[in-house]
Amino acid sequence: MRYTVFIFLLLLSINTSFGRNSSQLKVPITISVHKEKLHEVLAAIAKQANVTFSYNPQEINTARFVTLDVNAKPLSVVLKEVLGSAATFKQHGSYIILTSTETINTVEPEESEKNARLNFLESKDSALFSKKTEHLASGKDQLICHSSINSKNDEQMKKQITTLLVALAATTSVNRATAQPEQKNSKPFQISFVYPLSSSGGNSINYSYNTSINILGGITGGLNGVEFGGIFNKNSSITSGAQFAGVLNLTQHIEGAQFAGIANISKSANKSAHFAGIINAVKEGETAIQMAGIANAAKSSTVQVAGITNIADTATCQLAGIANIAHKSKVQVGLVNISDEANVQVGLINISKNGFMEVELAGGEFLHATASFRSGTDRLYGIISLGYNFDDEFWGYGIGFGKTINFASSIGMNLEGIHYNLATKKFKQKKYNGLVQLRPVFYHKIAKNLKLFAGPVANLYIGNNTAENRLQISAPYTIWDEVDGNTKLEAWVGFTTGIRF
Repeated sequence: MRYTVFIFLLLLSINTSFGRNSSQLKVPITISVHKEKLHEVLAAIAKQANVTFSYNPQEINTARFVTLDVNAKPLSVVLKEVLGSAATFKQHGSYIILTSTETINTVEPEESEKNARLNFLESKDSALFSKKTEHLASGKDQLICHSSINSKNDEQMKKQITTLLVALAATTSVNRATAQPEQKNSKPFQISFVYPLSSSGGNSINYSYNTSINILGGITGGLNGVEFGGIFNKNSSITSGAQFAGVLNLTQHIEGAQFAGIANISKSANKSAHFAGIINAVKEGETAIQMAGIANAAKSSTVQVAGITNIADTATCQLAGIANIAHKSKVQVGLVNISDEANVQVGLINISKNGFMEVELAGGEFLHATASFRSGTDRLYGIISLGYNFDDEFWGYGIGFGKTINFASSIGMNLEGIHYNLATKKFKQKKYNGLVQLRPVFYHKIAKNLKLFAGPVANLYIGNNTAENRLQISAPYTIWDEVDGNTKLEAWVGFTTGIRF
C-alpha cells in the first residue's frame, strides 16, 4: 500500500512538472525595498509571482541587504538585479532553484544543482526546511532510485525525482513565515499548584491542554483554549487561545491573546494580541496588537501602544508616550519618532532617512524674533518654537505641525499651524494667554542647506481680560476683536520672514 501511494505521488508530480511552462519567469513584479535582507525580498517576490524558491543556505548569503525599486518588470529581470553575479536561477515547474556561482565553479554542475534542490526551503524557513529536505534526500531518494532502476532516460528521471522531493517538502508547512514548535498531544484539562505539583505531575510539559489552571504557576506543553495563572504561565510549544497571568506569560509560539500584570514574552507569533502592565516582547513573527504600560518590542506589528516606547522592525501604527523606534513604519505618534523609512510621523522630534531636520530663524510683527526646529517628512512634520516680543517683553513658546508642497526642486510652500503660550520675561503665567498662528509661507532654496522664506500669518490672540492677568497684551491692529466675559479675542493678519538651515 505504501508503494502504491508513493507511485501515485510520483506520477502526479511527473504530470505536474511537464504540465508547467516558463510563464512564471515572465510574471510582472513591482517592488520597492531599501536595505532589506535578501530572504525577505525573495519572500515578497515569491508571493507576487506565486512561485517557491529553492536554494542551499550554506551557499547563498540570504542575510545580505538589498535595495531594489522596480515596476512591472518580468521576474527573470528582477532576479538578475537581485542576485547579480552571485547566483544563477533555473525554473522547475512552480519552483525556482537558485545556485551559487561560486559553487558552479568549484563543484560539478549536476552535483551543484542537486544540492540546491535537496536543500529546498522557503526564504524565511531556511534552517527548518534544510533539515527536512536532508531527511527526504536520505530516505525517499533511495526508494525512488530503486523503483526506477530500469528507466531508459536517466536525465528525465532525475527531474522527476527532484519534482517529487520538492512536492513532498512543500507538504511540510512551507508557507509559514516562521518555524513553529511541534504541537503536543492534547488533553482536556489540568490544574496545578506550582509545577510539578499538578494533576498531570511532571508530565504536564508533554501535553497541550484545552483548559489549564495554575494557582501559582504552571508549565505545560501547549495550549488550545484558555489558561489562568496566579503568578505565571509557561508553555513550551504552541499557545492557541487566551492566557491570563498575574505576573508573566511565557510561550514559544502564540496564535491567540495574552494578558499579564507585568509581562508577556514569546519567541514567535502569528497575528496575536498582547496586553501587559509593563512589557510585551515577541522575537519573531507578526503581532496584531501590543499594548503595554511601558514598552512593546516585536519583529513586526500592526499596532503598538505604549506608555513609554515601542520598538519594531516593521510597524503599521505606533503610539507612544515618549518614543517610537522602527526600521519601517507607516504612522508614528510620540514625542520622539525614529524610523529608517516613515510615511507619517507626529511628534516634537522626528528622525527619518527619508525625512529632514531644519533650524529656522525668523521675525514678525508680534513675536519679533523666533527660533524654531522642524523635523519629519514632507507629508507631516513637527515644530518646536520659541519667540520674544521686545516691546512688551514677553515670551512665546509653542509647538505645531506643518506640511510641505514642492513646486520645483528649489521652490515650495509650507502650510503650518502653531500654538504659542505667552508668558512674562521670567516665564511666569498666572492666567492663560495664547496665540494661534496659521502660516502659508513660501520658500526658495538658495544653497544646499539654506532656504529663504516669507509669507502671511493669520493670528488669533486669546487673553485674559482681568486685572490679575500679568500680561496686558494688545494686537498691533485688529480686523476682528471681541470680549466675552473674562476672555479677550483679537484677530489680525501679519507676516513672517527668515532663513532655514
